[in-house]
Parts: sequence; C-alpha cells; structure tokens
Amino acid sequence: MSILSWIKNALQQDIPDNPAVFELPGEEGRLLAALRHVIDPEVGSDIVSMGLVRGLELDGDAARLRMTLTTPGCPMAGYLLAEVDQVFAAFGIDVDIALEFEPPWSPAHMSAQGRADVEAGE
Repeated sequence: MSILSWIKNALQQDIPDNPAVFELPGEEGRLLAALRHVIDPEVGSDIVSMGLVRGLELDGDAARLRMTLTTPGCPMAGYLLAEVDQVFAAFGIDVDIALEFEPPWSPAHMSAQGRADVEAGE
C-alpha cells in the first residue's frame, strides 16, 4: 500500500487534539505562508496543509520551527528539511528545526486543503 493510499484510508479518523498549526499572525504568518511552498513529493500536498508544522517562533533573524514527519523514518525527511531551510534562508532567517514525533502524525491532522490535495492526487 502506498503512503497516498494509506492516507486516503486514514482520513476518516478524528483526532481530538490536533497539534498542527495552520495559521499564525504577523511575521510568523508570512513565514508559515512561505512554508506552503514546501511540497511532500510522495503526497502532493504542502507541509502546512499536511499538518506537519506544529509551531513557529520568530526572534529577530532566528526562528524555531517545531514540526513532525509522516513517520520517524520518512524517506523524504532530508529533502523536506532542506526545502524548509531554503525558505527561511530566503528571508535571511536562521532556523532551528525541532522534530517531534509525539503525538505521532496522522492524516487526521491535515487541514481541509491538505485533504482536498490528497483526494485530487489519484
């Protein structure tokens, strides 16, 4: 079963406490919007809509990004983290990426847009 098939099957789950961040105010919001350009090539959706971003704090020209991956052994981890680094570098911001795996990511963490992207990615 492909990751896309697994996600489509799991989209029916309800997760009461979604740790994902889909919107932020101010400069953090601009950075979050830029992270929507980082697309998971296996799923075809951006990392924000997928619910992989869990927090973003900005302090001048430094940022701390808390995020997760679809699985701890995600084969796209290196690619996604490099893309995230490039987004922050384009803003002249040094980013510290903290990967969190608790709670584990689930397709139920996806936004409505992420779900639509998966449904369209047949």
